[in-house]
Amino acid sequence: MHTESPRRTHCWRVSGMSTTDAIWKSYCSARRRLLMTRTATNDAGEASMRTTDMIKTEFLNSEL
Repeated sequence: MHTESPRRTHCWRVSGMSTTDAIWKSYCSARRRLLMTRTATNDAGEASMRTTDMIKTEFLNSEL
């Protein structure tokens, strides 16, 4: 499990955010990061497959 960097928490403390807000925000951002990572990974997987197919097609076309 990835823990939040102390620097970030420090920034929140400096900005005058309450501990509860900071915890809630870190929880939300962690969940968002998880979702984004999952989405990005799926997108990257599809994109790389698409790229490979494109390269293969170009290669075959250039061979002819």
